[in-house]
Amino acid sequence: MGIRLVAGRDFDSGDNATSRPVTIVSRSIAQQFWPPDGRGAMGQRIREDSDDPQPGDWKTIVGIVDDIVQQGVTQGRDHAQYVPLAQSAGMPFFSNDVTVTVRTARSVADMVPTLRAIVQDVNPVVALRNIQSMDDIAGASTADLRFETRLLTIFAALALLLAAVGTYGVLAFDVAARMHELGVRVALGAVSGDVARVVVRRTLALVIPGLALGLIGALAITRVLQKSLFEVTPTDPATLATVAGVLLLVALIAALAPTRRAIRVDPMTALRSE
Repeated sequence: MGIRLVAGRDFDSGDNATSRPVTIVSRSIAQQFWPPDGRGAMGQRIREDSDDPQPGDWKTIVGIVDDIVQQGVTQGRDHAQYVPLAQSAGMPFFSNDVTVTVRTARSVADMVPTLRAIVQDVNPVVALRNIQSMDDIAGASTADLRFETRLLTIFAALALLLAAVGTYGVLAFDVAARMHELGVRVALGAVSGDVARVVVRRTLALVIPGLALGLIGALAITRVLQKSLFEVTPTDPATLATVAGVLLLVALIAALAPTRRAIRVDPMTALRSE
């Protein structure tokens, strides 16, 4: 399955019905009962809950592996314990429903006849059912979440567009309204760089408080998205930084056109417009 081995060994052919019972546990189980790093779990013996344990109920831990997602991508990584199939005779829930994993470069449709033929050769009374690719299984488990995410993405993009248009309009109007002031500055000897710095300072003074308030609101509201996220926090720094950067860029662009007009305007024309 490609689950990373953290310590110890994997199962091998020697772990059969006549050998000592062994097990592999996930990292979280090892850390819970043998803190802090779980390494002390190696060689320890554990058993299933039983009022009258038999000698065969005790299993020796021979390996520790990473935790994996089992019940769904939004459920987090679960505790897990693994046993060799050859030693699972006393665990009917294992032998009653066995999943076989096949690693292949071929498609599911191409593999179905081959898999059925192999199983028929091993045991003619065993039937295969629910043959799927891992991509199909993962896709089915996230279908609802992906639909919700697409809707949220569309609404978020519209909200970002409206915010950008509103920011552009407000700042462009603010700079245009100060055309007389900028003309006076030019008449008094201000060069283009001086005018640009005045406009940029004014733009940042309006935009940065707005961005700060927006980020605070986002940190408070996005918690509701937690159930729809997998291995991404609702306060993902990259996403918040990207949105803030887009709005800041829009604000600077909004101030650029009026600033260029102010730099090029004739001072006397600007003074007479008041």
